[in-house]
Amino acid sequence: MFTVARVARTTRSEQTAQAKQRILDVAGTMFAEHGYDGTAMQDVATKLGLTRAALYYHYSSKADILREIIDAETSRFFATLDTISAIKSRTDRMDTTVAALVAAGLNQRLRIVFLVSDPAVSALPNTADGRPNVVDRVAKVIYGETPTPEQLFAVNAAFMSFAAVSAFPHLTDEQLSPILTRALHRLLRVR
Repeated sequence: MFTVARVARTTRSEQTAQAKQRILDVAGTMFAEHGYDGTAMQDVATKLGLTRAALYYHYSSKADILREIIDAETSRFFATLDTISAIKSRTDRMDTTVAALVAAGLNQRLRIVFLVSDPAVSALPNTADGRPNVVDRVAKVIYGETPTPEQLFAVNAAFMSFAAVSAFPHLTDEQLSPILTRALHRLLRVR
């Protein structure tokens, strides 16, 4: 009796999705290391072992790559915020949001610094797929549906504090985590 081993085949759409994810991963790392303006499409193509034409087949511009990176990061964080928003206690929502921000910041340390400090990112619209921007969303999760200008300022300051992480490359995540946690709690403790 013959048994035919099923050979795992990837479909063309799966291959395309894998190729696009690889491009996003490499480009995201390069943007974080060299800045958006310091990274050319040719640099990304070379790092991937692709021709520029192959890269342009998947993405028509560097801005499209950046937009997709930001949209993916935003979607992941919004999913976390959806879970946090179900927490009843404001204090618990604050603590959980701070923990999520710190975890995201440390997990993607270099990329987060790039996302909050590179002028090219600031030039992009503040929405991803028509969703409210991340600052507004975090403020609403912590403070309720109508955050005050002071509360919005505090959340903006909290996000900008991630740019300061680059001043501490010698600190491990374990050392930086409590520092960031305390700083974010101080920044966000407004009424």
